[in-house]
Formats: sequence, structure tokens, C-alpha cells
Amino acid sequence: MLDGLGELSYHVYGRDELEKALQVLPQFLDAHEKKWPNSFKMPGFHEALLTNGLPVGLVHFSEIRIDGNPVSWELGFRDSSKAYSYMPAYRNEYSSYSIGKVHLAWLIEECFQNGLSTFDFMRGAEEYKNDWTDLQADTHRYREFAGGFQSRIKLFADGAIKQVKHLVRLSPIYVFFAEFFRNLSSFLKHEFCSSPELYDVFVEFLAYSVLA
Repeated sequence: MLDGLGELSYHVYGRDELEKALQVLPQFLDAHEKKWPNSFKMPGFHEALLTNGLPVGLVHFSEIRIDGNPVSWELGFRDSSKAYSYMPAYRNEYSSYSIGKVHLAWLIEECFQNGLSTFDFMRGAEEYKNDWTDLQADTHRYREFAGGFQSRIKLFADGAIKQVKHLVRLSPIYVFFAEFFRNLSSFLKHEFCSSPELYDVFVEFLAYSVLA
């Protein structure tokens, strides 16, 4: 069915194509924004990913084109043995053609053709992932705090947040606010804060107050 729309092609931006990748990046982010309007995007973050990661082969950026025009994108990562699918997006007008699945099929085929052993969908329980695999892997986070006053406050706040998570773990409101405050914390540290740890304390207490 896609073939009837025009010539279909798959393009992976090479290490020497950073300028071209940066030119198409706004189209990709716009498509992602329309698909997930509540997804926070820190200004300059994805540009920095491409700028620093594409030339060294850490970042993988690909697109599907119809008659030379990009209609689907995927931003991911690569190491010596794995492909990581981080951020897919496609134009809404092509959703009925399963363009996202077509793109994934190309990505997975490329992954194993290049000798990689694993295609990792990364965290998140989106339903489309179940169409491709029934395997899951636990993810863990390790956090270590120093003995200072700010760290003790942050440790207390972290414990309070965990209690809130336990009480409202299945609540959509929690999911929304947890993601919002996590992104807000990153944004404040990046843009304004000379003491990131202090801003973590502020943001996590604010999140606890709202959720409680």
C-alpha cells in the first residue's frame, strides 16, 4: 500500500552528515510533538545529542522517505553489541499506512545485518513493543548521597517521593506529574542552577507537595 504513494527509501545519517541531520531535526521534533503533545523537550537537548553523538557513531538517526521527502524518523543509540531505539516519530497523515512499523522493520533488519546482537526498545511499556518481542528486562537506578546537609534533606525527600509512588503507583495523575517534575528538574539545573543538588531538593519537595 505504501508503494502506491511513491518511491519508498530508508536513509541512515552517516557520521559525516551532521549538517543535514540538524536541518531535518525540526521536522522530526515537530512530528513527535504532534504525536505526544505533553512530552517535554529541553531546548537544545536533541541538537546536542546529534552534534556530539552522530560524528562518533554513538547516535543513530534514520528516516523513511517517500519520493525523497522524509515521513518517519527514529533517533537511537548504538554500541558495540546493541541498538537502542530511543525516540520514534512519523507524520500523522501516514499513520494509517503503519509507517512506524515499516521503519522499525528496517531498523531491526539493519541492526542484525551489522552484527549487533540486541535491538533494545528501551524503557516504557508501550503496546507496540509487544508486537515485536515478549522479552522484558528490569531496569535499576542506583543513587548515592554524600553526608552533607543538602544530601540528607534530599535523601529524606527521596524517601517521601517513594512513599507517594507506592500509594499512587497506578494513577495517571502520578505518571504525568512524575514525568513533569523530572523534566523540570533537569531544565532548571541546565538553565539556571549553580547548585544542582539544591534545585533537586526544591523540585522534589514541590512534586511531593502536589502529589500528596
